Amino acid sequence: MRVESVTLRKRIIATIPVGRNQVALTRSAIANLSRRAIPGLVIAGTRQGSVTFLLREPRVRVPGLCSSLTQPVSVGEVIESKMVLRVSCRHDVAAAVFFDPHISMPRAQVALAAGTYLGSLSVRTEVGLQSQEEMHLRSTVGSVQIVRTVTTMQGSRGRRVFVRDGDGQIFSVRRAELAK
Repeated sequence: MRVESVTLRKRIIATIPVGRNQVALTRSAIANLSRRAIPGLVIAGTRQGSVTFLLREPRVRVPGLCSSLTQPVSVGEVIESKMVLRVSCRHDVAAAVFFDPHISMPRAQVALAAGTYLGSLSVRTEVGLQSQEEMHLRSTVGSVQIVRTVTTMQGSRGRRVFVRDGDGQIFSVRRAELAK
């Protein structure tokens, strides 16, 4: 019997609630979370027992690539590049920050004061779109390019955004297709 070897990239299958550093999951729950993250995955022996995950702070390996805040940030606020200053890495515990996959940016889990150490947090410098911003949608089919004016329906830093065209139709487009 021939078995193929496949290398998968790391995937997040669950997050631990704020304020906790440990969570216990049954083997069945882990199998279900894994199958949801990697469709087609077959996991054997998931019926009995439980597994405990304990979070430990990662060791900082590369000096000089860490960040701290230049201004206070409230709970749930997006942390943008203009709010961050590069500092030397240290062995302090990084602030409580989570990644918001809908806008591809980090957010504060708790209120953070100016000067708070963020660890090796990476913040994109890309500027997001504002709600009700008028843009030009470029659609290309073969050698034909169609350009029409649309209005964004919500702010976005993600890859897609909902827009409304001149006829009142609302649809989702890739940000790469929009220009000012």
